[in-house]
Amino acid sequence: MLANANSDRKAVTLHVYGGEMDRCNVYEPADDGWWTRHPKSLGYNEV
Repeated sequence: MLANANSDRKAVTLHVYGGEMDRCNVYEPADDGWWTRHPKSLGYNEV
């Protein structure tokens, strides 16, 4: 797990991948202390 070394500052991470990325997983804390994986679809928004 990544954590911010300075709790009073915001941190940003940048990940660069080759090719299209159309899905990812989000992990959310569960009531039992574990984490639950939730798949998410990714796409583009028109500006």
